[in-house]
Amino acid sequence: AAGIRDTFTRRWLDLLCFCLSGMPSTGTVTAEMAMMFGEFYKPGATMDYPIGGVKAIINSLVRGLERHGGQLRLRSRVTEIVAEGGR
Repeated sequence: AAGIRDTFTRRWLDLLCFCLSGMPSTGTVTAEMAMMFGEFYKPGATMDYPIGGVKAIINSLVRGLERHGGQLRLRSRVTEIVAEGGR
């Protein structure tokens, strides 16, 4: 929302960007914003959210990873990826 002085418009842009990327407009890529505005304002367009929000998607991916023997490691350096038995 750089350069936009109207408080309502700036906050509206921040809200829409947060719905798209989880960040305000200053942290959202312009290409994402252009795509979103192109789709969002079409007749009949809706904005859907997963039940439980984005966190529910992440938790589901982690459960699937762990169910298949994987581990999620944050802030860890990867030096090698080993695939055994087609996995």
